[in-house]
Amino acid sequence: MPSESQKIFSVGELNESVHRLISGQLKNIFVKGEISNLAQPASGHIYFSLKDKNAQVKCALFRNRVLSTNEPLKNGLEIIIHGSPSIYTVRGDYQIIVDYLETAGEGLLRRKFEELKQKLLQEGLFENSSKKTISKWPRAIGIVTSPTGAAIRDVLSVINRRSPSIPVIIYPCQVQGKNASTTIVKAIQKANERHECDTLILTRGGGSLEDLWPFNEESTVRAIAQSYIPILSAVGHETDFTISDMAADIRASTPSAGAELASPDVRQATTIFHNINMRLRGAIELLFKEQYGRLKDIKNSLISPENKLLVNLQLNDELFRKLHEVINNKIKNANIKLSFLNTRLLQTKPNNLITENIKSICELKIILKSLLAQEIQLLRHRTQTASAVLKSNNPRNILKRGYSITYDQNNNIISDSTTQTADSKITTTFYKGKVISKIEKIIE
Repeated sequence: MPSESQKIFSVGELNESVHRLISGQLKNIFVKGEISNLAQPASGHIYFSLKDKNAQVKCALFRNRVLSTNEPLKNGLEIIIHGSPSIYTVRGDYQIIVDYLETAGEGLLRRKFEELKQKLLQEGLFENSSKKTISKWPRAIGIVTSPTGAAIRDVLSVINRRSPSIPVIIYPCQVQGKNASTTIVKAIQKANERHECDTLILTRGGGSLEDLWPFNEESTVRAIAQSYIPILSAVGHETDFTISDMAADIRASTPSAGAELASPDVRQATTIFHNINMRLRGAIELLFKEQYGRLKDIKNSLISPENKLLVNLQLNDELFRKLHEVINNKIKNANIKLSFLNTRLLQTKPNNLITENIKSICELKIILKSLLAQEIQLLRHRTQTASAVLKSNNPRNILKRGYSITYDQNNNIISDSTTQTADSKITTTFYKGKVISKIEKIIE
């Protein structure tokens, strides 16, 4: 019989005490075993027993917990769980409340995955600075994959739709199994040795961690990092992630997405180029109209060489007329003076003086005529020289002799090369036509 001081538990109190005792002593434990008595009701929760050859324990995995496996749960599957032991106080059932579950094989693979990832991360194998740029317009696209898988059909379909003119070279390999990593490495090395393409797509369809393991092998990852050809990794589905994805120059979520990243859309590019061409043509036409108008204004502001020559010829005639008047006046005055002297001579009859004066007058006439002729010849020569200079300075005649006029971007005439800078645009006008060019180098 219990004593008066001894506590008597109800069933609920007992189960609750055992629950607190177990959950307080054992927390966050990992347990490995085989699934049995699996039940998956409509609520989304999962109930099963975890057993080995000696014992079993009930387990409950609620729907908001982590199920880290792509393989469907079934009786007989060996798994590793993480959780805390508990008592279901209503029935007094001992169970483990599971918060994480993975298949036993996947658990080992995930640990190997993390160890290799951390090792290569410390080596700097995933640094963005070492990533190569995928060519926007590849001359050929290489595909490293199984030639019989679904991924190759998806990739070829996308490339044929977007870039039917780009050659595709398949470097066959195994993408699953024990020897798959070796064949993948050889395919990547062969592509680099043959220099046939400038973009490589490494691809396969989705699968479990074990199925995708060849893409997590160290040899595969290092081959990707050592490839001089940019590699695009398109392995599995969007939720699949491999170490090859981290080593590749770019990752795509699916094989089809990888094909789109590697191949340009020719139809879209054609539209873009057409629009650029139309805008360029419009800009050139506008520039031509502006330059033509400016040239027309300059032409109108220039004095015609022919008009200038006519003005100079008229001025020359005027000067010649005035010179003729001066000479005639001088001759007239000389004749008057001579007549006066003759009169005086006749009055004094100095024969000898008259003879000498006549001789002097004759000589003066000869000298005067000679001077007048020289003066006239000099004036003619100057007139001809001025006319020739005007003709030679005619801009069109200068251009016709092989010269040109160069304008800067503001349509100012360039006379000093040091006022310009490299890559500036200049316009050069010739006797016929003009040329728009870009300065590569300035030499003083």
